[in-house]
Amino acid sequence: MAFRIIHWATGHTGKMVIRATAERADYRIIGGFTYNPEKAGQDIGTVAGIDPLGVALTND
Repeated sequence: MAFRIIHWATGHTGKMVIRATAERADYRIIGGFTYNPEKAGQDIGTVAGIDPLGVALTND
C-alpha cells in the first residue's frame, strides 16, 4: 500500500521534494498546495520539471 502524500509549497526545495516523492513506488502524490497564484491549476509534476502526475495544484 502506498502512502498518500499532499505536498505543501512549490519553491526551490519543494520542487526537489516533489521529484523525490514521485520517484518512490511507495508514495503517491494526491494533492498539492502553492502560494503562487500563477501555479494554481497547473500539474504538480510539470511545475517540478518532470512529467505530469495528474495532480493539479491549488492555492485555496
